Amino acid sequence: MPNAAIDSVMFFRRTGKLDEAVQIALGKKKCPKLEDIGTQIPQSQTWFFPDQDKLNRFQLMLQNQLQIAPENIADADNGSQSGYAVTVTGNFSEQDIASIAGPLLGQRLDNLPASPAV
Repeated sequence: MPNAAIDSVMFFRRTGKLDEAVQIALGKKKCPKLEDIGTQIPQSQTWFFPDQDKLNRFQLMLQNQLQIAPENIADADNGSQSGYAVTVTGNFSEQDIASIAGPLLGQRLDNLPASPAV
């Protein structure tokens, strides 16, 4: 098996992202270093978003990039700011949600590196 195929399989096993694994196998995308790829584990994360627009964009990006939907969305008060608390549960890498929520000014409420899903 060529290197690209092996890299593709290893990438898929670690991330579960089939479309990107196919691009790696075809040589259209370079495989990131496997040690830089987080391992998908069952977990739950809770994030805060200050307004409806950022919440909607977060939901769309979650569904587009990770094919998962938030489990729970509730009104929240994060100190002096009101907004929305969003809980995401599923199998994903630790940094997957942060890479989506960060640019949208999301703040992690649970502050745990990875909470096992219940």
